[in-house]
Amino acid sequence: MFNTSIIIFMLLVLAGFAAMLLVFTPIANKYQQTLQVKPTMLPFSYIYMFYAVGTVFVYYFFEHNDFIEPLTAACAFLPLLFAAVIFIASMFCSGWRYGLIVSTCVAATVFLQPLGDGFSYGVHNVWAARLCLIVFFSVFCIFYGVLNFLPHIVIVPSVVTLLGMAVLFLFSAAPLYITLCSALLIGTLGGYFCINMNTVRVPLDNGSCCALAYLIAALMLLDSGEYSFSSCVIFTTFFWSELAFAVWNKFVAVKSGALFENTNSAQAAYKYNLNFLVRSVAKICSISLLIGWFQLFAINQYSLVIIGFGIMSWLGYTMLHPFDGSLKKINQEFIADVKKNISDIHNDIKSLNTPAKTAKTSKMSKTAKTGRKRKTTARKKEK
Repeated sequence: MFNTSIIIFMLLVLAGFAAMLLVFTPIANKYQQTLQVKPTMLPFSYIYMFYAVGTVFVYYFFEHNDFIEPLTAACAFLPLLFAAVIFIASMFCSGWRYGLIVSTCVAATVFLQPLGDGFSYGVHNVWAARLCLIVFFSVFCIFYGVLNFLPHIVIVPSVVTLLGMAVLFLFSAAPLYITLCSALLIGTLGGYFCINMNTVRVPLDNGSCCALAYLIAALMLLDSGEYSFSSCVIFTTFFWSELAFAVWNKFVAVKSGALFENTNSAQAAYKYNLNFLVRSVAKICSISLLIGWFQLFAINQYSLVIIGFGIMSWLGYTMLHPFDGSLKKINQEFIADVKKNISDIHNDIKSLNTPAKTAKTSKMSKTAKTGRKRKTTARKKEK
């Protein structure tokens, strides 16, 4: 069973990867010639079409009876409609109107989920749980574009989150349907990433980021009743840490620029090359995978989520803003600075006594000169 599922997973990934390479290569060449993005060149439209067709294929040709709560056609296909609405609405409106549309689609998706006994955070108050999910995923979708300083920064954590959800199947913590749907997005996003490997050849707009985040959120909500929702939340902690840093830099430290320009990854992009940035983001996100998988064996559903957010925040700051030089060099520079400060203080104290000494010396020299003049005058008179 597992071997067959892994083979199907890999085939879907390869199919999405190859399809996007074929589609995006001519689009990238056209964009480099004109530097204009037309609606037919938007990358998410092709990612969405492949994912929609693949979802229908997976739903009807593979069994999905391993859900705790039965998977209905509405839960499988309505998110596809909502994703299209979010993507198309981004072309015609923005601001609070667009945020309202996204929140409405998220709310409708949340109410599609039964939130049974497998929901990690209990259902003693179903309305409170649904409200929290609506707020959580609305913020997730609306502000997912904060990672869109470069397409690579969006794609890497997205693929890692989807990979984390897919591997949950190996722990018997997620249904096969979620794993195969994740494979569809992993393959298409991987193809898009390869097109933009060295330079940005096909840019990603904010509406595409919102719609992509919604598709990821819809898969997470399908997993909300499978006892592994906390792991899915941990997989997204890189986004939440970046959003927290961006809000802090923008509104507390009062830095200039848009919100997406104040993330750790965006600031690191100004200092380091693209390869370093991608490797660092991938390393940080891989830690969230380990924490998320370990959450399956945790004794509660809250501790590792909070710890994971703290670790992601710390790693995001330290790995994207590394110190220059070794620890020994840093210590030497610190000691040199301390010695310099002590020397400056000593010189300042010494300079405070200098004027008094100078005045006394000048007075003595003046007295000596007067005495010499008197002696010279007396000698002349004697002569």
